Amino acid sequence: MGTLEYAIVIATRNRPEALRLSVPRMLAQTRPPSQLIVVDSSDAFEPVSAAVALAVGSNSITSVIEKSPKGLTLQRNRGLRHVECPITFFPDDDSIWFPDTAEQIVRVYERDRAQMISGVCARESAQPPLNFGERLSLAYRMRRRDRLMQRIGNLRTQFEERIAPNPSRLLGRSYFKKFVPSEWHRANEVVPVEWMTGFRMSFRTDVIRKVGFDENFSNYCLLEDMDASLAAWEYGPVVAAHRSRVYHYRSPELRGSGRLTGATQILNRAYVIAKHTSADSGVRRCLIVYLRYRIFLYLLSARGAFGRARLAGALAALRHVNELLSSTPEFLGETYRNCIAAVLGD
Repeated sequence: MGTLEYAIVIATRNRPEALRLSVPRMLAQTRPPSQLIVVDSSDAFEPVSAAVALAVGSNSITSVIEKSPKGLTLQRNRGLRHVECPITFFPDDDSIWFPDTAEQIVRVYERDRAQMISGVCARESAQPPLNFGERLSLAYRMRRRDRLMQRIGNLRTQFEERIAPNPSRLLGRSYFKKFVPSEWHRANEVVPVEWMTGFRMSFRTDVIRKVGFDENFSNYCLLEDMDASLAAWEYGPVVAAHRSRVYHYRSPELRGSGRLTGATQILNRAYVIAKHTSADSGVRRCLIVYLRYRIFLYLLSARGAFGRARLAGALAALRHVNELLSSTPEFLGETYRNCIAAVLGD
């Protein structure tokens, strides 16, 4: 198949400091991108456009900086319209790439000569690239809680698998039979994944154009990456290239009110499961148990105003889950939007 070119699409809002850290590393890859597309919904466009222009400098890369209404799925879809490459990366604006992050992923696509693989993601690194700390004075400081969650994430997942399995993981694993690993895959640590988290995902461009990003998701669009990954599995395997690494230098600000966070944690999960399963799916039977487990965790951390509001939003959302699960596919998006409106308007 030869050498494949790739594009980078970044959806951003009010975070030029993050772009000053992330974009230069994306452009300095051992295999550089052919296109950089930044879709910005900031309150002020100039700081973001200036940050991107400074990072691009005299680089010959084709770059687009587009102003957009806010909404992660909307912004990613708008960026996708500009893509002219067979592979598209969708990093977050705070995704910090290692020097060969892109090369390790593109190699997987190139090796897949039959073009069976739909998407490839990197492995999340618990540590940033070398010398990354030298630039931190230019940006925000990552919250202590986020640093801790990066370190204990795998342990938490193992615990949850025993007491309240994530229904989305069960659904994703049901697709694993579609991936038949070769010796090359095993030697290069290429493995199937249930879904790709947004800060480290890429797709074959033709696949993500068929799938799109669901614009029924609003605001922060929690779990839109899960939704897109599960949809991509219908066209071919979604895998991780463990030799490719990304450090997620999470922005410290909260991305919505406590009530909105609690509501979307519940309703977005139910929406994704309802969208990708049939009424008699065993995965749906696991959903309520898992959602109640999430609410229990919110109860344990409901000491401050944000935590209490998150718990209230989650409890209000739980009352609407059966509406989503009983909705017919043609009305599911409308039902989801009505449920969100009802919870936030309570």
